Amino acid sequence: RYFTSLRQDEAVEAFACFAKSKSVILSILPPEIITKSGNTEFVKRLNAKGVAFIVVGGAAVAVHGCRNMDAVDDLDIVIDSTIENAERFVAVLAECHIDFPHPVAALAKPGIQVPIKKWHYYLDVLTPRDIDFADMLTKSISSKIADIAVRVAGRDDLIAMKRFAIAQNDANRKKHQSDLSCLLASFASMAASEP
Repeated sequence: RYFTSLRQDEAVEAFACFAKSKSVILSILPPEIITKSGNTEFVKRLNAKGVAFIVVGGAAVAVHGCRNMDAVDDLDIVIDSTIENAERFVAVLAECHIDFPHPVAALAKPGIQVPIKKWHYYLDVLTPRDIDFADMLTKSISSKIADIAVRVAGRDDLIAMKRFAIAQNDANRKKHQSDLSCLLASFASMAASEP
């Protein structure tokens, strides 16, 4: 409503200022990730077992200010695909009474997706495809799920993941394109505001 009372040039400038301040605020105080209670319990178990993971997908896009957190229906995470980390992850599955009928080594391969849609859990667990997990971790940002500190994929890794998802031409293509457009615009806005 505020922008409609301004001349066009004033509205453009005011909106640009708002967009810059939004990205600065989000980089300092990223929003807390809101997810189903079962997913929160699962994340607590991952942390307790020392599983290395990064939040990706819609929740990560929302943390970067490109989607409303209420529009996120599941939780997507990427786990480090080392055998040791995969063993810890499978131990969490066992604690949650979720069967993993494959050898642990299957999780050491790139591009694996494990959907966990059982009882009150609603998440997808992935292994890195073309991105090194350690590199992703260094570029990730911090956020929280309930009172649990988590790492969230950095903007450039999310951009790469969204481009890959769009190339797959799946049913969620429009959502991925919208996410990508916003991530690219906010990335350009941040780059333009740097001295």
